[in-house]
Amino acid sequence: MKPKTKKGEKQQKEKKPTVHSHQSKTVHPPPPGYVPSIGPSEDTVARLENLKELLDKHLVTKEEYEKKRSEILSHL
Repeated sequence: MKPKTKKGEKQQKEKKPTVHSHQSKTVHPPPPGYVPSIGPSEDTVARLENLKELLDKHLVTKEEYEKKRSEILSHL
């Protein structure tokens, strides 16, 4: 049964939100075996440790160490 309306009033239709192509809400599942990282990866830690060893053995300068360390950390 339709709800009654007064004369001259139009019944309001429920509006659905418009989704434009650039607003697509498609969500893809993560690849199998994906585990979100909470901090630096083991690879990052290993690279930093290796770099520190090179500095300690005087195989790289302090400037080279700092530059490379900054590069590694910038990818976090």
